[in-house]
Amino acid sequence: CKRTKLDIEFSTNAHIIFLASVKPCSIFNGICSNCKCIYGPTTIFDPQSNQRTITISSIQNNNNIYFSGDLVYRKEFLSMFSNNLIHAHTTFQGFTESYLNMLIDVHGHHEPIVSSNTLAKRMEVAWIFFELSRFVFLTSREKSIVLPKSLQPESRYIFIEQNLPFFHHLFNTFWSRHRIFPYIKCKQSSCSAVMLIDGHQKINRIICRYENLTNTNHLELGPVNQGCPYPPHRSKSNEKGKNQNSYYCKHHIKYMNTSINQQKITQSNEYQQAVVIDEEIIRTMDNDDMCNVYRNELKNDQKSRSFGVLVTFLSCGVVIAFTESIRSEGCRRITDHLLTSMKSGAVMPEFLVYDTACALRLHWNNVFNTNYMKRTELTEKLYNLRLVIDRFHQKGHKRQMCKQFMNPNYEQNRDIFKHINTSVCEQFFSFLTKFRTSLRVFNYPTSSLFNMLLFHLKNADTTGININNFGLGQSYFGNDIKLHFISSCISESIDYELANENSIEAEEEEEPQETYQEDYQQDHEGDHEEDQEEDHEEAH
Repeated sequence: CKRTKLDIEFSTNAHIIFLASVKPCSIFNGICSNCKCIYGPTTIFDPQSNQRTITISSIQNNNNIYFSGDLVYRKEFLSMFSNNLIHAHTTFQGFTESYLNMLIDVHGHHEPIVSSNTLAKRMEVAWIFFELSRFVFLTSREKSIVLPKSLQPESRYIFIEQNLPFFHHLFNTFWSRHRIFPYIKCKQSSCSAVMLIDGHQKINRIICRYENLTNTNHLELGPVNQGCPYPPHRSKSNEKGKNQNSYYCKHHIKYMNTSINQQKITQSNEYQQAVVIDEEIIRTMDNDDMCNVYRNELKNDQKSRSFGVLVTFLSCGVVIAFTESIRSEGCRRITDHLLTSMKSGAVMPEFLVYDTACALRLHWNNVFNTNYMKRTELTEKLYNLRLVIDRFHQKGHKRQMCKQFMNPNYEQNRDIFKHINTSVCEQFFSFLTKFRTSLRVFNYPTSSLFNMLLFHLKNADTTGININNFGLGQSYFGNDIKLHFISSCISESIDYELANENSIEAEEEEEPQETYQEDYQQDHEGDHEEDQEEDHEEAH
């Protein structure tokens, strides 16, 4: 450590999981006498910041991966699962059961050190951070990754959600520019020539029923209804059908109980405005504009399930962006998804294939250069995209516009799309459907991270890019890659808004008292800070 000799100390006894055996081992740490940093097999723990760090060398030059507990994983063991995931659609539970049974077949009587269920849960955490490290070091300019000290669920969830926008930036930036890399397997005639977008609902998951959450990230669009992505807070005493708490996440249970007791549920101004925008857009669409396959922006069926994932592909089959769909797919959410992807770093072609491209074109014609899609450099780029309907869904569209200008085989589109497979989305979703059981067990934000790692590994397999080629992105487009940043969790805004609302309600119920304005403000600022601290502690 900075040329200081480390003091070697025993840490714990453990077991190393090899491809075909499990062997006992002892773990030793190196401790710096100056900075007190603890150097473990894979991470460096800093007691001052209470954080652990993974470096490039700890992944690249180390065959043993260890984060915590009494299990160490050989790197080839974790890599084996990654390949089984992509090519055999295996689950963590299925993989560990198969592995433990294989040990019995190979070694005869074998007493497992842990059950397959326990091994699956522990391996899941180690695999996610192992593959996340490889992903970041391949796509970014970072030389290290800072993790929380504890890898318990709450700490993991906060770390993942705070870093998700940064991970999306790396994913969007890297894969939308993959054509620049030499020796890729993509056909040069179709690689990155066209983008395709579609939604996939078969990997939906149970979510909080609270709808009064909006996305206000894009001033060009105004507020867009989003919904709460967190899972319902479920327990044996809180079963579905017996207690309405089973429908809401832990952040909204307190609010819903209070609101129902007071016989009112307050809707934010942004939510009300977003609903008005959606209703007005549908109302202003002429009957002739409403294609027979148009998707209703307001559809939600009162279900407490998400609508899967919205994915953007390049014509070579590479995923360049995705968004978890909390609400139903519609033109405003397609627009929001595309704007988010471009602002996150994605470079997009000038041609777009979408199964309801006609409705998207008419929607943009109606709202462009209005308050619902203000003219900016990015919205102008969207508006000028050439849109077509994919060949598979083309036969279902009956209007003249769909049969001509929106047809990839129409004379003005033929040269552009003649070598393009417009069924890329359906083919990829056929692959993704095989993971629906696995993907449904993950809750937000882990669900988004697992999707990203899955798409990343699939992209690497499609293009032939070596995921151990750390620094590849920086070598070719380093100036386009942002340095590490973190963002706020959705739960922080929820807790802040609920604390504000409770504070206002309490203020309204209080009897007026004579007091100086300065004292009144100071007292309530103190109350507000205490409320925030309590809510923050509950959230963590």
